[in-house]
Amino acid sequence: ETHILASERIRKRLARQAHALDPSVKISSSAGKVAGFMVDAFVRETVARAASAAQLDGSNKIGIQHLEKILPQLLLDFS
Repeated sequence: ETHILASERIRKRLARQAHALDPSVKISSSAGKVAGFMVDAFVRETVARAASAAQLDGSNKIGIQHLEKILPQLLLDFS
């Protein structure tokens, strides 16, 4: 159910952004669900990769340097 609530929040955010660009654009419920899935997958993968980078540095805390280290490849993998 948390995923459903997150998907609805993402759909509403998408709807606000779309409306700001073009008031006639609407976001369907299914598009919100897919966007929620995509955001969830992206966040989970980001955390996993950043945690691995932190462990390689001998840390148990993810820092900005770990996110900066993994971000380029992460964006390529999700493009």
